[in-house]
Amino acid sequence: MFRLRYDPAVLLLIALVSLVSLSGCPIFAYIAAVTRGPVEHPPKYDLAKHMDDGKLVVWVRAIPEELEARDANVRDVLGRRVTAKLKTEAKLEMISYDEVEKLLRRHPSVAQATPRQVGRKVGAEKVVYIDVRKFALRDTPRSVIYRGRLHLTVAIIDVKGGEQDWPTGVEGFSVRYEDDTREPERGDVTAEITRKIISEGSDLITRLFYTYIEPE
Repeated sequence: MFRLRYDPAVLLLIALVSLVSLSGCPIFAYIAAVTRGPVEHPPKYDLAKHMDDGKLVVWVRAIPEELEARDANVRDVLGRRVTAKLKTEAKLEMISYDEVEKLLRRHPSVAQATPRQVGRKVGAEKVVYIDVRKFALRDTPRSVIYRGRLHLTVAIIDVKGGEQDWPTGVEGFSVRYEDDTREPERGDVTAEITRKIISEGSDLITRLFYTYIEPE
């Protein structure tokens, strides 16, 4: 009678694979994670599908009481960076942030205007409205240890109708970023952490509006 013969090493491997599958071994989970390839993240709100033939403008509201005094230019740096990333990565038609800055220089009172009013003045179809709620480099002004934090909300405002297209039912979509830097105060760290917070924050904002491919 013919009998099948199995290599003992093969049987052992099959047994190990079965055991790992049942136990959820973290080693194999890690291997699967690092070999998964690029991951596609769909947008929360696909701006390209909701635009006609007009352009977008980015409008940032950041009142001084919610920012550290020396970081008062956060509004313009964040606005300029988000504008650039939406143009280059989301491939959207954007009104240059230079136009926003010119408007603010000529009419300082515009800083208190509504997103719809700003959109009308620069000829935008929709406004990416960013409301900075918190931007801090430390837990308290007297702290000598850095702990950068950013909290803001994002909304899309239709200029013609004045409605908030997205999100619905809430004031804005909440975006939070906390830097993991924990360093004593020194001159070059302030600018470095500020740049990092704005960079990470602008990434979180722009990825809400287009399909982001996370690299391997």
